[in-house]
Amino acid sequence: MSICLLTMGVVGCGGSAGETVGDGEAVSDVRSVGTAAAATSVALPDMAVPGTPPADARAYFANSGGINGYYFTTPTGRWHCAIIVGGDPHMAGCQPATNTGAGIGVKGAPTVESHYSHKQVPPDTILIERGSEPRFAVLRQAVFRLAPQEAKVLPYNTSLSADGFTCTARDSGVSCADDASRKGFTFSTEGFSMN
Repeated sequence: MSICLLTMGVVGCGGSAGETVGDGEAVSDVRSVGTAAAATSVALPDMAVPGTPPADARAYFANSGGINGYYFTTPTGRWHCAIIVGGDPHMAGCQPATNTGAGIGVKGAPTVESHYSHKQVPPDTILIERGSEPRFAVLRQAVFRLAPQEAKVLPYNTSLSADGFTCTARDSGVSCADDASRKGFTFSTEGFSMN
């Protein structure tokens, strides 16, 4: 059984007592998550893609583990992303398709404190909450992955807009932003930028 908790503005989840999560620690209770704003970044193309055709958001809406959102996978299948509208705060973010315990796999991503072990560990998530700064986080749970089925692919050079967020998939990476604040992130395995 998995238990989810909203702490520090990010959904954090833990498994059943005795289940191993993240950095090899057995879960005995619900724990908060680690987060960090990026101190450095690697330059990538700007997030805005003028003339990018919009996707029909209704085709991406789903419920995953009780969380409503607009879930998508990149064409390579490497990234699972979502605009989360169930719960508070609303947010957009991405995680690798591989086990989240392995880290996000983005060159230059800062380490963040794990609230599971209180050690500095590689992040497994990049996200932007409404009205906040974009950041890397340790969730140790596939919050942005549609389960049990696969999310629909968001084609390259296509934007998905819902609930005040816009995410765009390109062959050079993924971008997500809060439409009101214009803050967001762009990332790929080669690096990231946050604004």
